[in-house]
Amino acid sequence: MTIDRYRIIKEIARNGPITVYRAHHEILKRTTLLKVYDGADQELIARFEEEARIVAALESDFVTRIYDFGFANDHLFFIAAEYVEGGNLTHYISRRQPDMEQRIRLCARIAQAVCYIHDKGYIHRDLKPENILVTAEGEIKLTDFGISLHEAIKKHTPDQKLVGTPLYMAPEQVNNLPVSRQTDIFALGTIFYTLFTEHPFDAPSYGEIFAKIISHRQPPLAETNTRIPEWFSELVQLMLQKKASKRPEDLQSVMETFRRHMNVPHGSGDVKDERRRMHPLAGLLILLVPLLLYVMFSMVRERLQREPVQPFSPADSGISRQQDTTARPAPLAHPDKGQSSPPAQRADKSKRPVGLPPGNVPARLWINAFPWARVYIDYDFIDVTPLKDTLQLKPGWHKLQLQNPAYATWSDSVFLKAGEFKELGYHLDSLCYTMRIQVQPWGKVYIDGVYIGDTPLNKPLLLTKANKSLTIKNRYFKTYTEKLEWDGSPVVERRIILEKKAGIQ
Repeated sequence: MTIDRYRIIKEIARNGPITVYRAHHEILKRTTLLKVYDGADQELIARFEEEARIVAALESDFVTRIYDFGFANDHLFFIAAEYVEGGNLTHYISRRQPDMEQRIRLCARIAQAVCYIHDKGYIHRDLKPENILVTAEGEIKLTDFGISLHEAIKKHTPDQKLVGTPLYMAPEQVNNLPVSRQTDIFALGTIFYTLFTEHPFDAPSYGEIFAKIISHRQPPLAETNTRIPEWFSELVQLMLQKKASKRPEDLQSVMETFRRHMNVPHGSGDVKDERRRMHPLAGLLILLVPLLLYVMFSMVRERLQREPVQPFSPADSGISRQQDTTARPAPLAHPDKGQSSPPAQRADKSKRPVGLPPGNVPARLWINAFPWARVYIDYDFIDVTPLKDTLQLKPGWHKLQLQNPAYATWSDSVFLKAGEFKELGYHLDSLCYTMRIQVQPWGKVYIDGVYIGDTPLNKPLLLTKANKSLTIKNRYFKTYTEKLEWDGSPVVERRIILEKKAGIQ
């Protein structure tokens, strides 16, 4: 089998329409990793192209090189990348069985590689053992930059469209908030933790995984194994802090911790940079720069002593008070009004009655949901469960919605009497049922018109009785549509064989 100029040697992995091959370039006589997408999803193709551009811009020994990308025909898009003998981090640990000190040194090299891409302004957003390759010589190479983001781009994933690998997401990713370098630091902390003991957030369903990421406090590594150094255990705990602001500010500080306790290279530079020698004139410049700065400072100080200082006027400064731009979870769209009220109007809904005439007695409401949920009252975002405060609302009917990315949105209507206190608890798993889907050959899965993923899905679908339709699409086959009617069974199986379109062989 040949794709463009590449002869396929072996299939390495397959995930829906994406297949990864070991291939050989017939002209250059070079073994490559060929990543092939068979489909017409423009968003996925755009990710392929963005990945190629990012890797080309990084050009480092810490990153797998991209040799080529493009279309082999109307529907086959490919990326040809450097083939790394050795495999990913999981394979490396399984084959080599490194001891504790070797694993800690491996963590330092991984941190150094990620530190390099951070210094170039990129956030990976999908760090996991499968995306960390280890060469036969033990060097680290990062791969799969399809959802990476440059810090200069002020955007984050749209609501209900999480990207990344659930087991290695940071709390801010789960809550659909803007990401930062600390997001990658949390993922690294999770990876480091799993190199010494079981995964801290593993669970049977996405909902339980997300709940653990947000609220579960994993025991320090030193408690799981007394031979693990206390300093390393404390470092990993710091990297796994739930609030991004409490994690290390950057990986330079993480590398400094490794340097204090182990003999590891300085800086985050490329491996090639470590071997570069200082230019002979660099030493002279190091001596001259402080001298020049001292002369300039002396001249400025002398001038300031001669001239009176003008009083500072805010009106002349050109400085204006900035509007609060703190990121908050996006509100649900009101079916009639579009987007709900802006964050400034929502901020105090949990502390005062809404629309209550003077003299009327408010009703009080408290809500909790397992594993967790974002709470919306009358289409306005309130808080994440468990609620910190009792809500004060005007008497009457209110629309309640619970939102968790791993579940369908749950809606309910609640009637509150004046002066009444009502406490509501929901177990999202009990409101849902599991659907396992097998599709031949493969297809894109949509629930109520919302894209879920390509088969085979990593996890079973969690659905509620509110879900109305299942749709499977593949451009070469007829679209499959099914009206969903839940019979109360906790698990539903679907085996779907798509029918080819007329005229397609």
